[in-house]
Amino acid sequence: MMIWMAFLIAQPLLIRSGKVAIHRAVGKLSYVIAPLLIVSIFLVSRMVYQRPEPGVPHEEKIAMIALSIPFLFGFVIFYSLAIINRKNTYKHMRYMIATSFLMIAPGLGRALIVYYNVSLHDSVNYCNYLVMAIAAGLLINDIIKKRSWSPFAVVLFVFVLMHLAWSFRDSGVWQSIGEGFAKIFF
Repeated sequence: MMIWMAFLIAQPLLIRSGKVAIHRAVGKLSYVIAPLLIVSIFLVSRMVYQRPEPGVPHEEKIAMIALSIPFLFGFVIFYSLAIINRKNTYKHMRYMIATSFLMIAPGLGRALIVYYNVSLHDSVNYCNYLVMAIAAGLLINDIIKKRSWSPFAVVLFVFVLMHLAWSFRDSGVWQSIGEGFAKIFF
């Protein structure tokens, strides 16, 4: 995650300073780092699911992977769209920005829990609302400036779906999706 964050900070700076060749080299390095990040998110999901916790029902374990599995798919979607649109700077940049939104919730959520005694449920909701508000704000900004609004519309849609997975983690729909995922991959 730290390497990905360093990439997200360095890449626009490289473009701004005219170092396009280095930007492209770092971009090619992302073909290695992004899959490692995906594997990392997957392993965390599996650890949460497989962690032996006496008294925690199986349904609760399936509910808890509603935090990480949607993030895994969100990252894959945003990174894939960024790479598919690598020759379209406008879209490429917006989808890469979206990958950074995925990193807001883990840090902020833990801070809310540790420093402000916010429950996990509320912490996740607050973080989701913040990220959706940022994506909506950027979407509105693109609409107002008469730019293509589709990238941030996709981003907002994906984050809404991620929030719905969390909100309905105890529902039969998520339980069957999560159970199927766990049977196949865990």
